[in-house]
Formats: sequence, structure tokens, C-alpha cells
Amino acid sequence: DTIGEGVDVDFAQQVLAANNWDLQAAINVILGEGAQAPTGVPAPAQDVGPDGYRAPMRTGYQDTLLAPDFETQERMQREQEAERQRLEAEQAIAAAKAAEEAR
Repeated sequence: DTIGEGVDVDFAQQVLAANNWDLQAAINVILGEGAQAPTGVPAPAQDVGPDGYRAPMRTGYQDTLLAPDFETQERMQREQEAERQRLEAEQAIAAAKAAEEAR
């Protein structure tokens, strides 16, 4: 918001990471207020596992070379809806059990 609407999120994250997540320094780099972008490797992420890599981000993005056909899309949507309903039912059952135990 500080530098205006329409700024690419990936670009903003890269500038922040390059400035060790110092917001003011990143803004100065973007606006060209005399600050130099630091060179070198950005600070490592805090959520690094024992193997030295962080877990992938959960984005919900699926990369496909070809779009699935209409029937496949409908089937996938039905499966997702059925899974959502199953999870809601499990949550409702768990809440009912918890309420029963509380009595």
C-alpha cells in the first residue's frame, strides 16, 4: 500500500528478502531514495527443516500442460465437494461429542 496499488507481490517479497525483511529499507530501494539494494544471499527463512529446505507454500495452484476435459473438471469438483461435506460432518460429530461430554 505504501508504494501504490498494483505492485507485484512476488517483486515486493523479493525486495523485502533482499533487504533482510527491513520494510523501510525495501521501500527506499523501490522508491530510489538513495538506498542501495544489498548484494549477497538473503537471510534464510525461519521455517527451515533439518534438511535445510523449507516446506512448499500451500497455494492451491495446480500447473497443467493441458486443461482437463469438462467431465474431469466436474468429477474433481464433485470429489472436492464430497470431501468438504465429509470434513464438515466430522467436525459436527466432534462438536456434538464434546458438548455431550461437557454435560
